[in-house]
Amino acid sequence: MTDNLNDKNLKAPLPTSTGKPEITDGTNWFTLATENWVLNTMGSVPATLVATTSNLTATYANGTSGIGATLTNSGTQTALVIDGVTLAVGNRVLVKDQTAALQNGIYTVTNIGSSTTNWVLTRATDFDSPSQMVRGKTIDVISGTVNAVTSWMLTSTVATVGTDSITFTRLAKSGLDTVLGTTNQ
Repeated sequence: MTDNLNDKNLKAPLPTSTGKPEITDGTNWFTLATENWVLNTMGSVPATLVATTSNLTATYANGTSGIGATLTNSGTQTALVIDGVTLAVGNRVLVKDQTAALQNGIYTVTNIGSSTTNWVLTRATDFDSPSQMVRGKTIDVISGTVNAVTSWMLTSTVATVGTDSITFTRLAKSGLDTVLGTTNQ
């Protein structure tokens, strides 16, 4: 009988883990993503009522590095209607079709507008900074003539709100409909 301690095939013990959720392949330790991290980093954000179908005629003000940024109607004064839905204060809107893609994002209606006032959209507080605009986040859209019951994924990397393009791609049953952007984006 051989002594297991002197067995030439016995590997040295693995180093201890770091206290984070980990798994080993017998040689190396790998940190696992927690459910909380996945949901908060890669998961979806709260749904929007509607999504744009074209560029909004609006003036963009970036706020403080995106926080408090607004899109204010610069066209004919009227109540805000997007994708066939008349909006109300507090409704969430996925703005995805701005000619200047740095203006895209998730907004909340702060003034619905009328024949005498401009409508105003303000960046949603849960999607107004680079730490919240993580590539791969998905946004569900509830209503609309064109975009009802669709999901969209943020496909661009946003390091600076108000400078970087914010690009969304529609998710399809078989993956992404199209991906626009540069290599590795």
